[in-house]
This record gives sequence, structure tokens and C-alpha cells, in this order.
Amino acid sequence: MKRLLICLFCFLCCFANAQNNKVTIRIDYLDKNPALANSVGNTLSNLFTEFDLAYTNSTQPNIRNLNISENTKSKILSLWTRQKFRLPGKSVTLGVAKLYGTTEYAVFSVPLQAEGVSNCVDYTIQFNSNGLITNFERSPFSLSQLKFATGNRTIDAQTKNIINVMLYQLSNAYATKDVEYLRKIYDPNGYCITGTKSNSNVSTVSAANERRVQLDKDYYDLTIKKLSEYVDDLENKVFKYNAWVKPIFGTPEITAHQNPDAEYDGIYYINVFQNYQSQHYNDKGWLTLVVNLRNQSNPLILARVWLPNKITNEQLTSILF
Repeated sequence: MKRLLICLFCFLCCFANAQNNKVTIRIDYLDKNPALANSVGNTLSNLFTEFDLAYTNSTQPNIRNLNISENTKSKILSLWTRQKFRLPGKSVTLGVAKLYGTTEYAVFSVPLQAEGVSNCVDYTIQFNSNGLITNFERSPFSLSQLKFATGNRTIDAQTKNIINVMLYQLSNAYATKDVEYLRKIYDPNGYCITGTKSNSNVSTVSAANERRVQLDKDYYDLTIKKLSEYVDDLENKVFKYNAWVKPIFGTPEITAHQNPDAEYDGIYYINVFQNYQSQHYNDKGWLTLVVNLRNQSNPLILARVWLPNKITNEQLTSILF
């Protein structure tokens, strides 16, 4: 009898410990499909509970029976082997957005705290319409820290969410060499402009697709091509001759076009510091995207401008027009 009571006591202690470590995840923005939201929420609750238990007990998380693809399970365990992590709290609500042109969804800005690190790092988790978790990776930038400028035209929550999705997919498209997505997101008749800072006020521009501009006291030599040509170069040169490509974004700053005329409604400027890395080439500079979001189901990048220094939206306008 005494042995039975001891076993019962141990069981209750383990049960209480498990309950204390239970993490509750609620999925938001899937009101049209509550069954899918509940399914994914349960999977993520169990996943993060396993993280919490393994973190506390210095063991390996048991995710064998969770609704996660085998490749993603391997990726999660590989990340865990390098550095243990967990949610900083026991309950969290996560926003979801559908990825354009796919049947996949993504949960953005999942804050995970690594062992021995005070600040959280944002992760992004993808899942399909069946609730299967299909990807788990560090976010290319911190979506929770996106900076939205104010002015005559404000940016509503729906538009912010669309911009989040677009930037996430754009970053992934380079890393996965997804030319089809890049052709869809870049307006083929738009312009790709790359600038280098000149130490001389004497222009060396000679080709028809080159321009010299002065911004404040500095001179820049610009190379201009159609975005369709830019994507062709990515496909036939950059992606072909580099085994890997990895653009790392800083914190994007997003501004609605401030011209009150109706023709500028739905036009946004996105400025972001880019640390571009690839097998054979690296650079750092400021990337500016001019985006048309009038059709929110089909965002379109009208212009892509890269310069070594940050410029204002007014200076960008002087370059483009």
C-alpha cells in the first residue's frame, strides 16, 4: 500500500509539473477556418510545451508524434542542438497570414528566447491547409519592429500585414531561388536602379542606361535596367553561379506616399538596410522598394533602388522622376 501511495504521489508530481509547463497558443486571423486555427494552435502548444520541458530538464524535445513534416522536424532538432530555446511566456496569441500564390500560411513574429541570451529572436512558422507544419526558421527581419511612418496618409492594420507577408516572401525567394515568385512580384516594366558613390564631380557616365545624379553634396553614378532584365540576370547569372544567396534585412521603414492625389493612393516606400551575402559576392547598402498595393491580393514592386547610403523619399523621387 505504501509503495502504491508513493507511485501515486510521483505520478501526481509529474502531472503537476507537466501542467505547469503547458504552453497555450491561440491562432488569430483564421476566423473563417476555426478548425484549422484550433489544429495548428494545438500543434504549436504541444511543440512549445516540449521546448519548455526540454529546456528546463536539459533534454531533447520529443516532437516525434506532432503534426510536423519530417524535414521540418529535422530542422527544429538541428536548431535545438546548436542552441536551446523556448517561449518567454506560457500563453501567446499569434497572427497568421496567407502567403500569396500558395496554399500555405505563415505565423509571423514568434518570439523565442535562446539559452544565455536576454533578447528574443523572431521566428516564422509555415503550415498548409491541412494544418501540417511545413517550415520553421528564423525570420529574415524582426516583423514586430517594423517602422511605419505617419503623415497625410496613414497605414491600416490590413496593409501592414500585407507588407509583412510580401517582405517575408521576397527574402525567401532569393534564398530559395524562386524565380517564378520574383517575376510575379516585380513589375516587368518597372525599373531596377543601382548606384555607386563617386569621389569626383566629373561624370564618367557613357552608356545609355547610366545617369549621374547629385544628392546633397554627393554624386552618384546610376545604372538603370528594367525589372524584367534584373530578374533575368538573377536567374541566368546570380542564381546559376552562386550555390547560395542570402539577403539579410535590417528593420524596414515603411511610408505611404504622401501626395494626396488619387493616383498615388496605395503606393508605399519601403527603406531597409540590406546585408547581401552569396557564395561569390557580398555587399552592404540601402534598398528602397516602391510598392503598389492597390490590388492587395497582388502586390507589385514598381521600382527597386540600391545605394550605398540611405536617402530620403524626396531624393528617391528625384532619382525616379
